Amino acid sequence: MPSELAEFFAQAPDSWGHTAAHQRLLEGERHVHVQDLMTDEVYRSGNTMRHALLELGGARTLLAVPLRKDATLLGVFSVYRREPHPFADKQIALLESFAAQAVIAIDNARLLNEIRQRQAELRVTFDNMGDGVAMFDAELRLAAWNLNFQRILDVPEALLAERPPVEEFVRYLATHGEYGAVDVEAEVRRLSERVGTQWSAERTRPDGRVIEVRSNPVPGGGVVLIYSDITERKRAEAEIRAARDTAEKALQELQAAQVSLVYAQKMAALGQLTAGHRARDQKPAQLRQQFRRAVG
Repeated sequence: MPSELAEFFAQAPDSWGHTAAHQRLLEGERHVHVQDLMTDEVYRSGNTMRHALLELGGARTLLAVPLRKDATLLGVFSVYRREPHPFADKQIALLESFAAQAVIAIDNARLLNEIRQRQAELRVTFDNMGDGVAMFDAELRLAAWNLNFQRILDVPEALLAERPPVEEFVRYLATHGEYGAVDVEAEVRRLSERVGTQWSAERTRPDGRVIEVRSNPVPGGGVVLIYSDITERKRAEAEIRAARDTAEKALQELQAAQVSLVYAQKMAALGQLTAGHRARDQKPAQLRQQFRRAVG
């Protein structure tokens, strides 16, 4: 394209949408083929675009093919010749084929952008989950993970970049004390055998944090591992148990004190009752002694 014509289009970027050819394509024509722009009625009427094509671009023959999806016009493929010579049917068919492929490419690009946008949204959601999540594919290789997975287990970036199989992942954790003092290979075999089954377990990490691990098989193969840091929950549960035990002990002590108090009250009442009986037993003897002194 001559620089003068390119500059004209740059200064009037919307001008393509107002051409006579564009209007005819909007109305549903299969293509627009002007065999000689100089003798065309649109040019003779003073149309700015046609004058620019002819005078700045040197165009004489124009072919415009629509980029159409269903009933929607997405754009236009336009080619021209500098001599008044019509395009052959095969050339028109070839340009129409290019246009059809371009429509497919545009649609694919749109879908790809939507997929990328959706993936970006999912990644934000994935990385902001409170739990650590790792997914192993049908070949049991690490396929996806979020930031909390790496943070909870202190897994280095280099290991994740290798996308290790589940056996190597378990072996790394075992050799770094994740499962305590264990036979590494025996632990690898034990946990590898559980892949593909649903299970959950709790364990204390070397740094003292308590984590819960849940394994969920994926239909068609693979597994999703979910890691939750439950240290605070376990601490709260321990505090609740300690408070409950303290309350139960205090209740037992209170009940024991109540029993002792009741026993003491009963013993005091019994003592008073016994003393009263002794006093009544002594009165007849005193009367007899007084009677002897009186008659004595």
